[in-house]
Amino acid sequence: MVAGQNPMPIYWVGWGADYPYPSDFVDTMCKEGGLQVAPDGWTVNYLNSTGHADQSSMLAQMSMLIKTADSATNASLAAQYYKAAEQIAVNLYMYVYAYVPNCFWVVKPYMNGYQGQMAYEENPMFEGA
Repeated sequence: MVAGQNPMPIYWVGWGADYPYPSDFVDTMCKEGGLQVAPDGWTVNYLNSTGHADQSSMLAQMSMLIKTADSATNASLAAQYYKAAEQIAVNLYMYVYAYVPNCFWVVKPYMNGYQGQMAYEENPMFEGA
C-alpha cells in the first residue's frame, strides 16, 4: 500500500467490528485520514491533483457526512448520515470485497456467558484480527 503508486490495492484486511456502532468501521475505513483510508492514498488533494475532481468532491462530501454523524447526539439521525456516507464509499469503489470470512461460536448448556446474561440467540461481537 503505497499512496499514489497503486490506485486499487488488493490486500487482506483482518478487520471486525468490536462494538456495534457505525463509527467503529466507517471512521477507519471511509473518513479521509482514517486508519485504512490514509495509507491507501485516498485524499481530496491527491484526487484533485490526478484529475479526478468528481471523486475528490465525493470524498470531501463523505468525510463531512461522517464528521456530522460522529458529532450527532441523535442516534437515528447519525445512522442516516452514516448510511449516506457508506453509499458514497460504494459509489467510489473504495474497496472491492473478495469474500467475507465467517466463524461460529459453540456454547454448551453448562457454560454461562458474562454474568449469566448471554443466551444462545445473542450475537456476541469480537475482533476479527
